[in-house]
Amino acid sequence: MNKYRPSLRPEPDAQFPDFAERSIDYIEGDTPSRVKLLLPATAEVDDLLQQRARAAREDEARAVEERAQRLDAQAAARSPNKAPEEPVYLTRKDNERLAAIDARAQMQLDYELVRDMVKADEGSDRHQVQVYAWDAPLKLIEDRKTTPDHELRQRDKELFGQLQKLGAFRRVCTWERMYTVLDGLRYLRASQPHFARVIDLIEARVRLAQEVDEPMCIPPILLAGPPGVGKTHFTLELARLMERPVRRHSFDAAHTASALMGSDRNWANTRYGLIFDAVCLGERADPVILLDELDKVAEHTYGGSPLAPLHSLLEPVTSANVTDISAGLQFDASHVLFVATANDLRLVPPPIQSRFQVFHIEQPTAEQSIDLAQSVAGSVHLRYSGFAEPPRRLVTLLAHLTPRQQIQALDHAYATALVNGRRHLMRQDLPAEVLQDDGSEPADGRVLH
Repeated sequence: MNKYRPSLRPEPDAQFPDFAERSIDYIEGDTPSRVKLLLPATAEVDDLLQQRARAAREDEARAVEERAQRLDAQAAARSPNKAPEEPVYLTRKDNERLAAIDARAQMQLDYELVRDMVKADEGSDRHQVQVYAWDAPLKLIEDRKTTPDHELRQRDKELFGQLQKLGAFRRVCTWERMYTVLDGLRYLRASQPHFARVIDLIEARVRLAQEVDEPMCIPPILLAGPPGVGKTHFTLELARLMERPVRRHSFDAAHTASALMGSDRNWANTRYGLIFDAVCLGERADPVILLDELDKVAEHTYGGSPLAPLHSLLEPVTSANVTDISAGLQFDASHVLFVATANDLRLVPPPIQSRFQVFHIEQPTAEQSIDLAQSVAGSVHLRYSGFAEPPRRLVTLLAHLTPRQQIQALDHAYATALVNGRRHLMRQDLPAEVLQDDGSEPADGRVLH
């Protein structure tokens, strides 16, 4: 079976397939500079570039050392009676440059270590993918002339520290864990059968990933249907069963394009976007991003449409090279699973719809509603350890409610039971307004329906 190995070499140029764009660092005076060239995509060129990079780092360190020596000489000339061993302090710029040199060397060592383990398929390391160039975060501390804003400079420094600690690789679902995902999908099919077509798509992609031993690639999904069919609940359950972190972005409030891909660095309150936060500052390259209520987007006269970033994020080719405006870093979002919900497809622009696999979710039948209520109750029960699991007959009383209302009713019931000194739920714990019948609670505490 073929083993998955991420492409560590830059992608060949589209017009010149035997060439690739490479970055070369060099020193001009005391200033480090970088130039991009189109070079042959060969192992020999890779070796030469690595040698050139090491030489550039040595030249930069030598330049800083020579500057420090000049400062020592100048200080000694101004104070001839001063003891020669008295230290001369470097400027903030010199200290920052020295710190950047050390950081670059350490980051390259860390990157090469993980890269070699990924290539060698050692343990769980091969289930990692590179989400940005190993030296991309260095621009946050090397490009200090980009802004005079002290708070932004401090934010960039802290952001660099986070990215340096995390490294350039992120985990994805392992081949072995895909069996757990398939088991979870079977449970989801039983508990929410009105989402069967969606589950069919995901299961097929999981099995394909198993067959080729590569990270699963699931296309963007748009769940369309009336309120109350459980679109959001299904997505949250899907993320839990796939063991992926989930980030929810609701479009029912005023947002601009910056919410997803960061705001302009010229703004005083610039902030990196949700996608960068989830991928680059998270531990997984494959989180679930829930784009809730896509049809409630409000167009703004400033900041652009909130949907604008989706044109590139939802395309397989362009999603591998997206840039967060605030952080200024390019990263790979192609492993993210985007799931959107909408009540009215007519309010979702056709160019956005065309980038999704669209599924029309119908109202569940009476039997399916009971299964859905049982699924919701199971999810809520996970948050209340120490309580007995709600009996099916009690959960059936909530089947006529939307999943959101069911969660609210169950939260109320758990709180009421605790106030009354119980660790199990009874019919009387449910809010009176959600019950459909006038049945009474048997004396032995059993629930009838």
